[in-house]
Amino acid sequence: MKEKSVGGIVFRKENRRILYLLLLYERHSRTYWDFPKGHVEKGESDEETLRREVMEETSVADIRVIRNFRHAIRYFFRRGGKTVQKEVVFYLCETGQKDAKVSREHKDIAWLGHDEAMEKLAFENAKKLLAKAHKFLAKKDF
Repeated sequence: MKEKSVGGIVFRKENRRILYLLLLYERHSRTYWDFPKGHVEKGESDEETLRREVMEETSVADIRVIRNFRHAIRYFFRRGGKTVQKEVVFYLCETGQKDAKVSREHKDIAWLGHDEAMEKLAFENAKKLLAKAHKFLAKKDF
């Protein structure tokens, strides 16, 4: 079985710093910080899914997708005795919107600098993704 989700590495600039938007998830009695993401609904494009999920999970409506940054992570997990192959495609998104609100499906939300975000992110693949995004932005002189 295969599943696809789309996520956003949402950032904004504040006082010459880049801040990244992370959500605190709770799954199976444990919590972890990660990027906003969710399942692609039937008939949706990646960008439509991205905009919908970021809006639903963070209330951030004003995002600009940064072209030339698209990275996928793949992993396997078990559900109901079956192995599921999951692909999550991440896009880099800039916003000027400072106010973000945590949705009912998450525990907390935070704008964090690169170093603090790296400390908070739970999964190695998410940390690698943030490192790639940060390096990409440094080259583009954001």
